[in-house]
Amino acid sequence: ILTQLTKIADLKVISRTSIMQYKNTKKSIREIREELGVAAILEGSVRRQGNSVRITGQLIDTNTDEHLWADNYDRNLEDIFAIQSEVARAIALALEAVLTPNEVSRVNQAPTESIEAYDLYQRSNQLWFQYGREGRQNPELVRESLNLLDQVVGADSSYVEAYAAMLNRLVFLALHSGDEIQKKFDRGETELGKAMAIDSNNVAVMKARGFYEYRWHKNWERAFKMYGKALKLTPGDSEIIETMGYMSRWLGKFDQSIEYLERARELDPINLSLQWELLGVYIFSRHYEKAKILAEKLNSIYPSNLQVQHYRLMLYLNLGDLPTVEQTILDLNQTLSIKTVYLRYEAALFARDYQKAKKILDEGSAKNYLTKADLLRIMGESTLSEAYYDSAKSRFREPWQHHKLSRAFAGLGQKDSSLFYANKIKEYYPIDEQPHTGAEVLSDLCLAYLALGMYEEAIDAIKILLDHPGHLTVQRLRLDPRADELRTHHHFKEIVETY
Repeated sequence: ILTQLTKIADLKVISRTSIMQYKNTKKSIREIREELGVAAILEGSVRRQGNSVRITGQLIDTNTDEHLWADNYDRNLEDIFAIQSEVARAIALALEAVLTPNEVSRVNQAPTESIEAYDLYQRSNQLWFQYGREGRQNPELVRESLNLLDQVVGADSSYVEAYAAMLNRLVFLALHSGDEIQKKFDRGETELGKAMAIDSNNVAVMKARGFYEYRWHKNWERAFKMYGKALKLTPGDSEIIETMGYMSRWLGKFDQSIEYLERARELDPINLSLQWELLGVYIFSRHYEKAKILAEKLNSIYPSNLQVQHYRLMLYLNLGDLPTVEQTILDLNQTLSIKTVYLRYEAALFARDYQKAKKILDEGSAKNYLTKADLLRIMGESTLSEAYYDSAKSRFREPWQHHKLSRAFAGLGQKDSSLFYANKIKEYYPIDEQPHTGAEVLSDLCLAYLALGMYEEAIDAIKILLDHPGHLTVQRLRLDPRADELRTHHHFKEIVETY
């Protein structure tokens, strides 16, 4: 019924991700209203016995606790799709929503004529939702979900949504399980082909095609267009809106990304991963006031969540607030993860506690050769530093790693080699076209220029980085010992004053 309601543009329907936790809740209608920001709540039950089904439903005004609509349905199971459409239309009528003829047609459309296939499909979806709720930690749930989808198409070979769902499951398994990746994607393409042959204009098929382009081919523009088509058919689908927000970020359209993610949050307000991703976009696009408000809200609700705290550490490092960073690290204590190693290292580096910074790197990652080499150079341990730079050279031979290789050669004082790789990588990742990777590349090249004593080039890189979305800030520059050699440079003083 929720799925049917998301097809109606005139309604704002909260996502399943956020509402499932209210199943069997003891919270009052008004408490739920405040948490979800809704004017009406639909509640009810479904009881099935043999081939019969009883559905009860009531729509409650959250301001007055009065019923806007209520009804019971006793029908044969074969009538389940008709009941869903009838209930959706009744709710829309009670809420005085306007339905276009196309929306009426979509609400009335049944996904299959096979109750067995539909039952299996819902069971598969249940496992898929469980996988998401458990933080995507158990790929076995995805495999079970995929097995059920095989049974779905066995019961109805024309069940287009099942083929589209297969592609999603296969993509996730390939990306997160790490085994037989190409084989899974090859099968995914086969299932997508079957779905498109049945109905290429189906919403589920459009979403699956967009997801495939987004996650596998990283063709964000093509994926964005596909999701945009799907959104026109299901304007209340928070998952589509959320994904379009993520893709806008990779396309470098950060204001558009924020607009989509904030809109998705309205429809899915208790989706934690959505909120921390939004926080990450706020930080990268320099919306620091919004970032602080959201970071502290999430911190008050999820004080031990490592992903939330990772972004908080990043935010306050960018703002140069070392006391807050240190307190956050102390509060996390034993729950610190490998993901926070570099942020904790930077905090110690900015505090100029080099022994502590070295200890963090030694305990956190034995392979972080470049970072260790930089630190050892600052500490005056030139022989050991050169050994780490030399070891780093063999680790960054891929074309997309040439900015790291440039840094390694710069640390060894090999200027020609460093600049050779610097110039190659700049052609591949211009910051205007690829803001995320471009900022990372230019940040590394800035460190290479500093190591080579090319201060004018380093200053130019800093100006570009400060003019674009990213993590470099004047507050960081003030604290970072790697920028010490620039502090007497007249252009550096201008940068500090300007930004």
